[in-house]
Amino acid sequence: MVGSLVGGYQLGMGLSIAWGCPLVGVNHMLGHLLVVRMQSNGELPKYPFLSLLVSGGHTMCVLSTSLTEHKILVDTVDIAAGDALDKCGRELGITGNMIGKESEKFLNLHRDQWEERVDIMVKEPMLNQWDRVDTLQYSFASFNSQVKNTLKKYYNSQIPSDDRIRARLLFQFQKTIFQHLISKIKLAIKAENLDVESIICSGGVSSNLYLRKMMKDQLQPLGLKNFYFPQLNLCTDNAVMIGWAGIELYENGFTTDVGTSVVRKWPIDSFLELEGWKKNGNQL
Repeated sequence: MVGSLVGGYQLGMGLSIAWGCPLVGVNHMLGHLLVVRMQSNGELPKYPFLSLLVSGGHTMCVLSTSLTEHKILVDTVDIAAGDALDKCGRELGITGNMIGKESEKFLNLHRDQWEERVDIMVKEPMLNQWDRVDTLQYSFASFNSQVKNTLKKYYNSQIPSDDRIRARLLFQFQKTIFQHLISKIKLAIKAENLDVESIICSGGVSSNLYLRKMMKDQLQPLGLKNFYFPQLNLCTDNAVMIGWAGIELYENGFTTDVGTSVVRKWPIDSFLELEGWKKNGNQL
């Protein structure tokens, strides 16, 4: 990870020097968060707004009150939602380079099976119990073991040969993962007493159309009126989102010193605390 960051940074730094143009460092998650604003030339959504940033490497719910002010309301304590979806898909026989996308394609071929009864052991993590109440945390690691336990108990530890059964199982695991995402957003809105009307869902998993539907169905009654999703080709990691975030930062006066170090972990809620930032030419 650090090697690829350094290589990209050195190229960018070299171009900045050679072309005599400013250098702007971009936080990866900020790129996901801001890319939907490109469709309105930076006008929408207006601050404050919520974001669900969900991919194979990150899962968090963020409250943004300005371009540079972000508060992580819910973060994952273990793996990301996209990682869990991939693991569940593989356990149920889905193959390919992008398991999440292949899973969605497989499920779309068997839409009539989604709500049919199936033998399964699955439950949403982090539910309230005697020693844990209203926890603002995500946890997805248990889903892989829940798939394995289901196959062991009901299917002799074998992947069902009937695609209808596989589709029913896969749908229920996917639906429960998505419900976990949404349940914690609802809890965060209540715990923080938030008065926001807009929410973004971005990152690779945001391309899933069923997730988009679930979010609208469950969050609209809580007062969220405006839902923003990237174009499908801008959901996964891409250069466009980094470029757009750089444009927004630059147009608001932010640049980065040439020679600033790269960091492997750079929290979105404190990204301006990294050394090397300037605003309107003045060191922060």
